[in-house]
Amino acid sequence: MLNYSILENSLNIKLECLSKQSLEYKDLISNTLKEQKTTQVDKKQAIAKLHALLENQNLECIHGGKVILKSNKGKTFKDDGVPIMLESDLLNSSIVACPNTIAGVSVPCTKVVNVKGSLSQKKVNNEYVILQELISACKTDKGFALKVSFTPTKFKFDHSFDPKEGLGEQSKNQIELKEPIIRLHYKSDRFQKDNLPIYNLLINNEKKEQNKALNEFN
Repeated sequence: MLNYSILENSLNIKLECLSKQSLEYKDLISNTLKEQKTTQVDKKQAIAKLHALLENQNLECIHGGKVILKSNKGKTFKDDGVPIMLESDLLNSSIVACPNTIAGVSVPCTKVVNVKGSLSQKKVNNEYVILQELISACKTDKGFALKVSFTPTKFKFDHSFDPKEGLGEQSKNQIELKEPIIRLHYKSDRFQKDNLPIYNLLINNEKKEQNKALNEFN
């Protein structure tokens, strides 16, 4: 019948496949359509194979300060005897000999405080792996990025990303910080039902005071 589709029941006519050959054909068409839809979804994502960071690699802040690497959670996974670095291994790692100055005053990077943008999408030993290609998304306590001398490793992880956004940009967006908001509550004892208003506040030895109850401050 011209312009009729069994799958879509077009022309408001519903026909059923009864023969074995017809049923096999219908299944083939259905599976083909499903594969086409899956392919269209997959095309929106690209896959890259990224390398794990090793304990003996030269990792620095952008000023040249050396990050002291020590693998703990990742020490059971080794490449030629050298363990990989997991999230908790790199987080809070010390940085030494950073020469950074601002207006002639020494302001060195002293530790790694954010590694979220450099993590694998798969866990190892219940933690995410630090990936070399994404290391620039890590931040020091002074807000600067890290850099590494790339070394191929046998530990490679598939990493999906939006090709329109790009691998590096996607990692940076994952660590974008939002403006912090603090909400204050005060009770004179644990049985008190209502919060008491706050008019005076001391923060870092600086007194905040106003006539109406504090709900925000700069």
